[in-house]
Amino acid sequence: MARLANQRHELFCQGIAQGKSATQAYIDAGYSKKGADVSASRLLGNASVMLRVEELREKVEKKNELTLDWLIQQGKEMYQESREARDRTAAASFYDKLCKIRGAYSPERHEHDVSVSGIDIDFIEPDDEN
Repeated sequence: MARLANQRHELFCQGIAQGKSATQAYIDAGYSKKGADVSASRLLGNASVMLRVEELREKVEKKNELTLDWLIQQGKEMYQESREARDRTAAASFYDKLCKIRGAYSPERHEHDVSVSGIDIDFIEPDDEN
C-alpha cells in the first residue's frame, strides 16, 4: 500500500506506528486538540488507515528485528571464543545468558534442565584447575 493521499491521515498513521497514543498522533498530524480523543478513535476505525498503520508497524518491526536465533548464534560464538581462551568465568557468563534467552529462568518455569544445542559446559577437567 502506498502513502495515503490525505497527508494528515498519513501523518496520523506514522504517529501510531511510532507508538504514540491515537490522541497524540491525531494532534501531531495537525488536527485540533478539541475533540481529539473521539476523532482519533473514529479515524482509527477507517479501513485504509488501519491497513496503513499495520503496514508501517511491519516495516518498523523488520527494521528493528533481533531474532532469537540471531541472539543465540551470537551467544554461542562468544561462548566458544571464551572456551578456546579457557576463560571459565566468561564462558559461564555466556552460557548463563543463553539459558536466560531460552527461558530457563523465567518465573513460569521451575525446571532448570534447559540445554543450548552445541555447547559443552564441562570443557575444563578437574585436573586442569589451579
